[in-house]
Amino acid sequence: MSAYSATAAAALLAGGASARAGTNYTAANIQLTGPSTFHAIDINGDGANDVSFFVNSWSSEVGEGGGEPFFSETGTGSSRRLYGMMSRWTYWFNSVSATAGYGGQIVRGVAGAAALDASVQVGMNNSWTGTRVRLATFQRTFSSGSWKTYSHTSNSSMTLVSSSYWGPNESATGYGSFLGQSGKYLGIEFQIDGQTHYGWVQIDVEGSGSDATITGYGYQDIAGAPTVTGVPEPGSLALLAIGAAGLAARRRKKAAA
Repeated sequence: MSAYSATAAAALLAGGASARAGTNYTAANIQLTGPSTFHAIDINGDGANDVSFFVNSWSSEVGEGGGEPFFSETGTGSSRRLYGMMSRWTYWFNSVSATAGYGGQIVRGVAGAAALDASVQVGMNNSWTGTRVRLATFQRTFSSGSWKTYSHTSNSSMTLVSSSYWGPNESATGYGSFLGQSGKYLGIEFQIDGQTHYGWVQIDVEGSGSDATITGYGYQDIAGAPTVTGVPEPGSLALLAIGAAGLAARRRKKAAA
């Protein structure tokens, strides 16, 4: 994991602080894989968890385990018929979600967290939520069953008259703005020494929602100032470093005088 830092010395180059000035970036390769994974990120390295990610996978089954539950009856005597159905539904779920740390928030989208593109500003003008928020959910459903008809002329005898089967059927549904997306950013608001700072986490989520990869994160070290999603350009970092060095040299000369 490598880290790059820039300071507000960008003001020397641009005539004022910008959303790129003060951007601290950390490259990462953090794999999040179900069925149950939790990972917290300390954006600025002060020992506090600023945002946590959860990847969960689970399944459930609904339906009859055996036999046919009779649900209707027609006729009398030799024409009496009982109709039964047996069905089974299996659901598989994958989910990726995130929670901001104490006093923090996450940029909200139409349905869950907003998947931001590169070069998008993150700051006080975004729409925020302080609750756990969904990034992606994927559901796959398998179903099958049978219909059976019996003649029932006495309490002790039943004869199968006809049967039909359906399935197996499969359907899939996915939602959440990060599902199947790569190179998207989660905007975050967090606290450093009681002051609000803005940052982002770049995260890729594969199409079934069972795996995600955090590829980097960054934040603005100027309290209250916005930041911009995306890795700072190497040239910008170099210019910021030169500006910081020039500022330090000027201060040393002033002190010597």
